[in-house]
Amino acid sequence: RNTRRWQAELQRFFLKLVPVQPNQPPNLPSASVPLYRDVLRIGSNPSLLPYTLYKLGTHHVERATELRSDKEYEGLYGSKVEKNRLAALERVHADSAKGYFSRMMAEYPADTTNVPAALSVLGNYYLVAGGQSNRDTAAVYMSALVRDHWYYSQYRHALRVLAEISWWNGKGEVRDPVKRNRLYSDALAYLAWAARELDATEADQI
Repeated sequence: RNTRRWQAELQRFFLKLVPVQPNQPPNLPSASVPLYRDVLRIGSNPSLLPYTLYKLGTHHVERATELRSDKEYEGLYGSKVEKNRLAALERVHADSAKGYFSRMMAEYPADTTNVPAALSVLGNYYLVAGGQSNRDTAAVYMSALVRDHWYYSQYRHALRVLAEISWWNGKGEVRDPVKRNRLYSDALAYLAWAARELDATEADQI
């Protein structure tokens, strides 16, 4: 309703019927969260449940990502206490996301849309978090996507992520040159795998 009103007022501004351009209303995706929880609680339409679990999971990933950004800001300019509080909240939301996604994957393993999408969301979240532990977690999700969902639109992206993770882990491996070389070799293998899947248009662009 607010969006329609803004669009109407914007049109009036372009027609010079109002002197000031109206501000676009904020996007409030969290407003739908209670409705998704009601769908999950009532459970009267099983066909809606996989997508409902996916949307609740993505909501918590988005909140965790926002809190991570706030935490990083506090780490640079704010207090340690506030940074720790935000870090704890980020973990709560990340765990909630994994809970919703894990339930969806366990109850609807044959879902060919929401399951690979959830794996991609989690993989990207942990990749951006940085650090070897988070990269290894990201690799688990991306490996599952590559192994079981080759048809998914983010399949090649998952291969590139796995290549990036292997490269970073190889770069950080300073004690065991054999392991380091194996990780670099894995990175090249993932890139070759991704390149093999390219169509002619993508190859030309690259």
